[in-house]
Formats: sequence, C-alpha cells, structure tokens
Amino acid sequence: MSKIDDLYNSLATEQQSRITRQQFLNGILHLEMEKLRDMGLFKNLSLTFEDARDIIYNKLINNYNNIVPDGSHRCMHNYCRNKDIKASHVLPAAGLRMIAGKSGKKNNVLYTPLADLNLEQLKIITLGINKAFRFPGFCEKHENWFDFERKIEITSNEEAYKQIFRSICYDQYLKELFMEQDKLLVNLALGKVKEKAEGIFAEHTILDIELKSYHNAETKNMLKRLKRSTRRGKLLLKEFKEFKKNVWKAIRKDKSEVFLWQGEAKSRIPVALTHCGYIHITNLGKTYRVFAAIVIMPVAAGSIILICSPAKFKRQINYIIGSFRQKGYLDHFIFSTLASLTDNWLVNPEFWDNDLAEDAIKELLGKRNWEQPD
Repeated sequence: MSKIDDLYNSLATEQQSRITRQQFLNGILHLEMEKLRDMGLFKNLSLTFEDARDIIYNKLINNYNNIVPDGSHRCMHNYCRNKDIKASHVLPAAGLRMIAGKSGKKNNVLYTPLADLNLEQLKIITLGINKAFRFPGFCEKHENWFDFERKIEITSNEEAYKQIFRSICYDQYLKELFMEQDKLLVNLALGKVKEKAEGIFAEHTILDIELKSYHNAETKNMLKRLKRSTRRGKLLLKEFKEFKKNVWKAIRKDKSEVFLWQGEAKSRIPVALTHCGYIHITNLGKTYRVFAAIVIMPVAAGSIILICSPAKFKRQINYIIGSFRQKGYLDHFIFSTLASLTDNWLVNPEFWDNDLAEDAIKELLGKRNWEQPD
C-alpha cells in the first residue's frame, strides 16, 4: 500500500464520503507535481563539479598516449582477424629513445600531455619509452611488418606509407574509443541526474515513484549533443577508412589516390608526434581545411617529417611545404601543431624545461581546450 493510500485511509469516514479514493489520489498527484515543478526539477538539474569529476576520473579518463592493450582487439592490418599483441607502438620505441631524457629522473622518459579536470587544462607528465604511444594495433606477425623499425630509418616511400598507415590506424582506434566514451559519459551523466532526481522525490514528495526515465532540459541537450557528436564521428571514421584503404594501395604501388611529402631535419627535433584528421592551412590570407596525416619522428640521421593526404588536397598541402623554406616557419608549424591540433605528442624533458621557446607557448599548451578535435 502506498503512502497516499495510507493518507486516504487516515481520513475520517465523513471526509471519505465526500471524495473518492481516485479523486483524492489525482488531487495529491497534481499538488505534488506542482511542488516539484516549482523546485525546478523538470527544468534543470545540473551536475556539480564533483559529480562530473567522479564520472570522468573514475570511469573515463586515460592517457591516450599510453593505452594499455588487453589482447581483446583484432589486428588492424587489412584482412587480418588475429588478436592484437599487448604492446603495439605507433612510433618506433628505439627512435623515441633518441629524444628521451638523459639525466636524473628525466632519464629514458618523455613528457606528454594529460587532461587535468581539477585545473581544466592540460598538465605535462612523464612517460616511459616502452609505454609511449601504445595501442591495440596489430598481431605479432603484422607488428613485424613495420620492418623499418629495426634499422631506425625510413629510406623508401613504401616504408613511409607503412608509417602513415600505422598512424591512421592509431587515430582511427582513438576516434572509435572516444565515440564509445562519449556514449558511456552521457549514460553515466544521465544516470547521475536521475539519481539526483530520485533523491529529490524521496526527500520532497510523498509520491511513490520509480524513476525509470527522466528527461529535462539538461538531459535532452546531452542526448542531442551525443547524437551530433556520433554523426560527426561516423563521417570522420568513414574518411579514415577510405584514406587507410588508399594508403594501403600506395604501399602496393598504386599511389594515384594519395599525396606524400617527406622532409628531413639533419639535426634531431626533440619532439615526436602523430596526427590524422582535419587541419587548417592559412596561406595568402585564405584558410583551407584539409584532411591529412602528419608524423614527426626521430630517425638515425635526425628527424623525419611525413605529411600525407588524399590526392585532392595536394595543392593545399604544398602551401605548408613551401612555407618551410622561410626561416623559423618549421618551428612555428611544430609548436602550433602541439598547441592546437593534437595531444598525441611527446617532448624531450630537458628541451621542455629549458629551451621550449617562451613561456607563452607553454601557457597556450596548458590552457587550450583539452577535448579531442572533431
């Protein structure tokens, strides 16, 4: 028997003769719902900072430059369905050692960014070489397919395309991971909002309600944002898969669908990064949005820079390449890539602490929005 039934039964016989049980229940229901609306329950029930931190830190946040494979994924090499090994790397670990720290606590580690919800910005943490850029990528056989790692050098287009292929796989995996985390985050947030709503029901009304579905302005906006994000993510994944297919064809000697540029820095750049997705190029006052993969990695002779895109973006990519001839522009390109394009980067600790341009760049890196770009 409900609380309202108990209340009706407590009425005197004379009172019950003037109002039926159903009329009484309907009246109480109306009054209680109006009270809850006056409290704002059906308009907005915001999550507190503590609520959000609990959800993200306990359920979602991870260092995506060190995703720990668990052997449950399938190899991302074309036509292979074998299980991945537990330590696929995006960039060669032997190359990363060339730009790692050399002294004290900085020995054999790199700096990498990690989101800090308390400060609402990126913080810089140390990461061991063997844990850098790990992801559930390839089976043992196809991990060895990247044979250029053994000589720590890229000397042919085929090897360059293989590295681009691996970088595409990495960003494709991240995009799929972030899409799943978006869904999980929304479901957890909805659950937290419903939990708070149930608390208000329990504390402020005599109604016995099991809150199976709760939708207010906040929860509806969460679902709308998730729908938009999922739609954008699926479109981007479609481009990833098409690009990966064409890079695969380039490895097999058909280069008609892609454009590749290789640059070499004779002195080793103390930065490693990988990114695949959309970038913005500004040239002569015009800004172009292009889809491309960018890799900067240490090799035996210095550092190599790879930029690869679908062939239709060749003209725009050439704008970037032409700008590298200007003094200081390559440095500017690298710093702006770290600051605004991707969080998938590693930096030599001594370089960061002593020589990374002016403090303004570090401030820019720290204060940027730390969500992954669409």
